[in-house]
Amino acid sequence: MPFTLSHPAAVVPLARRGWCLSALVVGSMAPDFQYFMHLSTDERYSHTVPGVFLFCVPTGLIVLWMFHRLLKFPLIALLPAYHQQRLLPIARGFRFGPPRQCLSIIACLIVGAFSHLLWDSFTHANSPIVKHYAFLQTPLMHLPHSSLRLYALLQYMSSVGGALALICWYCAWLREAPGEPLPERVQLAPHVKVRLLVGMAVCTTVLGITWGLHDTPAVAGLLWIRRFVRYSVIASITSIYVELVLFSLYWHFVKQRRSDRWM
Repeated sequence: MPFTLSHPAAVVPLARRGWCLSALVVGSMAPDFQYFMHLSTDERYSHTVPGVFLFCVPTGLIVLWMFHRLLKFPLIALLPAYHQQRLLPIARGFRFGPPRQCLSIIACLIVGAFSHLLWDSFTHANSPIVKHYAFLQTPLMHLPHSSLRLYALLQYMSSVGGALALICWYCAWLREAPGEPLPERVQLAPHVKVRLLVGMAVCTTVLGITWGLHDTPAVAGLLWIRRFVRYSVIASITSIYVELVLFSLYWHFVKQRRSDRWM
């Protein structure tokens, strides 16, 4: 599957037309949320048209609510001050209402989810498009116990390309965005940020590798590596999300005690 965090590259340009960026981003990743809930890619309902409406929309609304009500300010607190000064002004003021705004958010989630399905349709062996168009199954390189086919190459290239596009977009936005002074309280010292980020990275890596080794079936050659990477990445993303939720709960607890106002 294309890397989950690369999928927002398909919908970020729509934000220039006034669409809700955070809802587009969450929607573009929502079909993969089922993988993280089950720590497996066996469940595919979220990647169907009914799944978009019955799984991606409600799950996306929950994740979007958690991002805006719980996660976004603690996440900003982990960043360098230069980034904080530019992200804080746009992080404030998000609302799920009135009803027209809520409908717009749901529409953005749906558009994001369908962009995910469209992207996957050219990069998955079991998709109808790949099965129908034989050229997408063209073997490009023969490897021990496996072969690299065109749809798989498109998967890898689009994952890297999407990630690079998001980085370039963010850097370009960062250069132009105005900043504002930061509140002093509930600011994390640089060494505290480093310790937190290193600790999260180590924990995520260890858990991801451990789960990958545990869950990957015994198959030969490149196929084992591909499945190991897939299961490890799914477990790692799940792990970092749980870690960020726990950190965010602690951050809000400290913020409330110190009566700081970022929002």
